[in-house]
Amino acid sequence: MKIRVEGQLVFNDIFHVLDAAVAGLGLAYVPEEMAQPYIERGEVIRVLEAFSPFWDGFYLYYPHRHQASPAFRELLNALRVKD
Repeated sequence: MKIRVEGQLVFNDIFHVLDAAVAGLGLAYVPEEMAQPYIERGEVIRVLEAFSPFWDGFYLYYPHRHQASPAFRELLNALRVKD
């Protein structure tokens, strides 16, 4: 199937991308948490779900050899996932 489209939209704000998709102007690649309320209300649908990677969070790499400052230790404690 081929679909011809005219023009393009360019945004520098992810919220505008989502607003455009809700308005029916095209596809949007946004975090699922942002789109979830619109999906639940049936305003947008998921497409290409099989090609959407799962993202499990941030990773922080830092050298253990160096003495960490108190501020950096607090940052690490705040970012750690609590199981």
